Amino acid sequence: MACSADWGGEVLSTPSPVKTMRLRYDGTCAGCGGTVSAGETAHYLRAVKTVRCLSCGPEAEAAAQAGAAPQPVETPLPGHSPSTEDATVELVQGELPRSGACDDCGRRLRRGSDALFAPTGRAMLCLECVTLDTVHSLGVAGGGARREHDTRRQRHHTRVRTAHPRLGGLILALRDDPAHVRAWQTGAVGEEDFGRCLSGIAGDHLKVLHDRKLPRSAANIDHLAVTGQGVWVLDAKRYKGGRVETRGQGVFSRRSPDLFVGGRNQMKFVEGVHRQVEVVRQVLAPFAAEHGLAELPVRGALVFINAEFGLFPSPFAVDGVWVGWGKAIRKRLASQGSGALPVADIAKLLARHLRAG
Repeated sequence: MACSADWGGEVLSTPSPVKTMRLRYDGTCAGCGGTVSAGETAHYLRAVKTVRCLSCGPEAEAAAQAGAAPQPVETPLPGHSPSTEDATVELVQGELPRSGACDDCGRRLRRGSDALFAPTGRAMLCLECVTLDTVHSLGVAGGGARREHDTRRQRHHTRVRTAHPRLGGLILALRDDPAHVRAWQTGAVGEEDFGRCLSGIAGDHLKVLHDRKLPRSAANIDHLAVTGQGVWVLDAKRYKGGRVETRGQGVFSRRSPDLFVGGRNQMKFVEGVHRQVEVVRQVLAPFAAEHGLAELPVRGALVFINAEFGLFPSPFAVDGVWVGWGKAIRKRLASQGSGALPVADIAKLLARHLRAG
């Protein structure tokens, strides 16, 4: 369904304000307020970026946007007839297999960039145009660490084969990759496992963003969790056999404790989280000022996967950074769903300024 307008003797086509598609994620109908489950067919209204179930239909809202009286109309995809069987499109999130333009805002999208797209067609949406009212989790957990591992592994293999043209393949087959290469694979696995658990508890009151790139930096934020009470910057660390503890505090000491993991001082982890928290605060500063707030609450957390926390463990804080394990932080996030902050709006702002890594 498309409309055309006469502009200077030339007929210009404009896309339909309504797209009928099969939802990738659970959502809420803007008409009746009912739940639209993932996999169900619904109407997506481009102008207001809302979803309506087939029972409610988008006719009244779409007509109001166009300034016309409501009319019962069919809503096939642009360029398709109402009888076309493939009038619904299932969008999946991942790296684009081809370059193209966002169907909503028209921005050019390069091949390999993270977006929503139809595997069997050319329909695609950039993540900035995806409404986080109905999509609760964006990004690919561990994507940055996985790409860094692949890059370092390829460089290592190239060096070995260059130094030993005849025996390079045999050497690589008999020897493990060096520690600095394996560490990135370990980190990627930890981020992926934790990311799946976070996405599993995401919903209207908890939005999750994975693998967000820091501006003007090669570093990234593993996970961002937006709740009704504030934003959490989550840095996932996977350690096997390393005990997480604090040292340096004493009964008569005023010195703050240091973080130790596997017997080694790892205060650099805490400092890294502080830098990430400061970046997020700067991104949210204009939003807070616009809503009359001094600042939005932003807190950092170190989440250790497969690490030891003692006989009777409990999360603790080191220099203002929460330190614990996956189940504990998920329970903490779930308890903050009753806040008054606009969760979806904050998540959209973060997704727009902190691109997928």
